[in-house]
Amino acid sequence: FMVEDYVPDRIEFSLTSPAKGVSRNAPAQLGVDGHFLYGAPASKLDLSGEVTIGVAKERTGFPGYVFGLADDEFTAAREELDDLPATDASGKATFPVKLDELPASTRPLEAQITVRMSESGGRAVERKLTLPVTPDAPMIGIKPVFSGRSLADGANADFDIVMAAPDGKTLARPALRYDLLRVETSYQWYRQNGQWEYEPIKRTERVANGTLDASADKPARLSLPVKWGRYRLEVSSGEPNGTSRRSRMTATT
Repeated sequence: FMVEDYVPDRIEFSLTSPAKGVSRNAPAQLGVDGHFLYGAPASKLDLSGEVTIGVAKERTGFPGYVFGLADDEFTAAREELDDLPATDASGKATFPVKLDELPASTRPLEAQITVRMSESGGRAVERKLTLPVTPDAPMIGIKPVFSGRSLADGANADFDIVMAAPDGKTLARPALRYDLLRVETSYQWYRQNGQWEYEPIKRTERVANGTLDASADKPARLSLPVKWGRYRLEVSSGEPNGTSRRSRMTATT
């Protein structure tokens, strides 16, 4: 076994930001305020850190809503915070955090900002702050109006649909197209390197489709009867410039 000396922290600092989000075009201003535990300000100490971009569990202001393609795979991206200032005589420092390279994704993202303040002896204290990444364009949100991701055979699957602007406000958007697809999975066996392997083969069958109108003051309600099985709901909108906003979620009966 190994015995080590434990040296307790000697400094404390807070990491705050008045910004509600961060984007490629709008950096977030962050501030640190540090002091030694015996009371003196943590002056002239170096700062370092990084930003990690990952998928947010949900979008701020829209609890329960799914945005983007549910099966859109995303790999977290890490970016160093360069040229951070040292703390001033009062133990404070301010600096902007901007996203130079934002990974492409249909899902809502968040930025986890990690900042370390180093003592004169080299030991560092770390604090973290998470800010939502403001999307570049409106996003379609789907919220299941039933518990969990499953419901009874023969029941109606009810969903609320919204169009959310980058600033978090809901927009009116007519003629949103929806497609309800039944997902069936079969398995294909094959022999490789003297062993039997299998891979899942999925196919979809459209069981319902149509259009609906989302308003700015309340979500559009969609009610679809379903039988036993696994389903995928896709909602999309054609934009004037030819692009399309899409959202997708799956549910099981």
